[in-house]
Amino acid sequence: MKKINIVFSIAALAGLLLGSTVVSAAPNAKLSGTVKSDYSSLDYDGGKIMVGMLDGVAEVHSSSTGKLPNGLYRQRCAIRIHKSSQGLDVTSNCIMTDSGGDTISLIARRGAGEAQEGGGGDGKMTLVSGTGKFAGITGQCVYNASWLPDQWISVESTCVVD
Repeated sequence: MKKINIVFSIAALAGLLLGSTVVSAAPNAKLSGTVKSDYSSLDYDGGKIMVGMLDGVAEVHSSSTGKLPNGLYRQRCAIRIHKSSQGLDVTSNCIMTDSGGDTISLIARRGAGEAQEGGGGDGKMTLVSGTGKFAGITGQCVYNASWLPDQWISVESTCVVD
């Protein structure tokens, strides 16, 4: 029970700091994901732009809504990272696919933290749409990304599914 309270407290704080609507309702699903990154980079205007793909698996757990049931999902994302003297700008457009082929489209954004091994940071994620049993799904999440060795990234999210 203590772990759940800590996760919710961190999510609530991150939601307040990021201006998210997540704290307006109790979270009703959690997502954990691990993805492998494959990037190309370009030095640009004193900074760096990285673009590429993320490929891995996501698990929905602790879900109390039938709109996003517990289970394993394939996750693929197109990602753009721009790091400059102005800060960090990360945007990922992702598709989660269940074993039946139904999909959830989401957008994850963050402007804090680092985009390198040992780094990471907090961001916001929006569930945009879905196909099949996920048609009409929407929601908001707060997340924390952790950059691991060998181009792996771990993501923990707490969500409110509408």
